[in-house]
Amino acid sequence: RKSDGGYAQATYKINKLKLGLSYGVSNLKLAADEDAGSVKGLLLKKNESAVGGLYYSLTKSVTLVGEFIDTKAKAWNGNSAKETTYALGGIIFF
Repeated sequence: RKSDGGYAQATYKINKLKLGLSYGVSNLKLAADEDAGSVKGLLLKKNESAVGGLYYSLTKSVTLVGEFIDTKAKAWNGNSAKETTYALGGIIFF
């Protein structure tokens, strides 16, 4: 299956706080022998996700992380799914 899409990401740092945004999308085409109205119509048509994040440098080696993730998927037959997630954690650099 042929596909196209893209991904963009941007961050901005203010002292110890970094703000981040990203967005990605993937569009999948049907193959020549596939029909959107058949059982094969359950195949994925589009995935997209947006992420917003806050990253705080506690020390040189430890960063605290908070992210909001919004993801959507759509099938060729019209079915869709959506997920919204929050992530909290930390990163240790060594």
